[in-house]
Amino acid sequence: MFNRRTLLKSMGAGGLLALARPEWSFAAAPGDVRLVVMLLRGAVDGLAAVPPHGDFRYEKARGAMALPRSGSEGGVIDLDGFYGLHPSLAPLQPLWESKELALVHATALPYNDRSHFDSQDVLENGTDRPLGSRTGWLNRALVGKTGEPAMAIGRTVPLILRGPQKVTSADPLRVWKPDNALLNAVADLYEADPQLGPALEIGIQTQAMLDVHRGRMRDAKRQKKRDFEKAARVLGGVLAADDGPRVAVVDLGGWDTHTGQSNGLNKLLEGLAGSVVGMREAMGSTWDKTVVLAMTEFGRTVHANGTAGTDHGTASFTMLAGGAVAGGKVYGEWPGLRDDQLFEGRDLQPTTDLRSISKGVLMAHLGVSDSAIEDSVFPDSRDAKPMLELIRS
Repeated sequence: MFNRRTLLKSMGAGGLLALARPEWSFAAAPGDVRLVVMLLRGAVDGLAAVPPHGDFRYEKARGAMALPRSGSEGGVIDLDGFYGLHPSLAPLQPLWESKELALVHATALPYNDRSHFDSQDVLENGTDRPLGSRTGWLNRALVGKTGEPAMAIGRTVPLILRGPQKVTSADPLRVWKPDNALLNAVADLYEADPQLGPALEIGIQTQAMLDVHRGRMRDAKRQKKRDFEKAARVLGGVLAADDGPRVAVVDLGGWDTHTGQSNGLNKLLEGLAGSVVGMREAMGSTWDKTVVLAMTEFGRTVHANGTAGTDHGTASFTMLAGGAVAGGKVYGEWPGLRDDQLFEGRDLQPTTDLRSISKGVLMAHLGVSDSAIEDSVFPDSRDAKPMLELIRS
């Protein structure tokens, strides 16, 4: 375990990030397994990411946005004869083959109004309506668990991790090393403070772990990556540490592809795939007990708009990766692309409640009880049955 005085003397770690953050403290987390929740903000086009190329209506429905057929240059990467991967997700194909990647198609929230703000709030608060709770479902799920802190990757804690259980937050790519004398003075000043004292100590511990894994990444002389890919590698190393966090939340924004979708989406999907692969490499054997859950607030329209993009839709897809995932399969019921099968005549019809996926992960992977799930984590959601089958038994 990191010692505050040792860190201050040997590293001058930039733990002052913690001073203005009362939420920095040891938080509950679940034993030895790991969970990473990736929030894909902006609404991902699930029909592009996981194209149902085996549906004979796919090409007509998507028009110019349909991907070339499997086997063609830039074509769909076939998974099972019906579903495929966007070519920018090619780095994930080995995970599919090793059954460490699972996909759920036609997923959606119980709330459908196509508003980013409201839908993201519902995605994180765990209820069926905007502003339904001031706390997040993942924070509530960690109540009563013991272990190392849960961590938000970024400079703020998103709603999904806010609540009674204390958490940490950190920016893996931000490096700031104030003078040791200043840190010692601040540590002495707040040592007796019941809130700021522990907050400073945890901040320094977290910064020190990030420094270690940033250094390892530099030492490996890896080729230059996008920022969130580099951050994912650092996060993977931190999660693998014996005294690191067990739960993390990552924000990946920019998925609102109203115009010129193809180029922008290609880069976003490349970044998503690179992040997952980089995390896997950095985690080593810890990957075997890990679940990465990537979800978005809603999908896009089935048909393209007039600016080579797609507008706000309803159902999308959800991705699970990790050694603890029962992968090599696309879960969920396919709703079809016939005009009369579309939601409100324009969107992919939802067939799987996102809460069913989250419930399954929390129960089968983190060991959260059924009563806690139904009473506090996802209240008033008994119709959304937990998908326990998503996790290896």
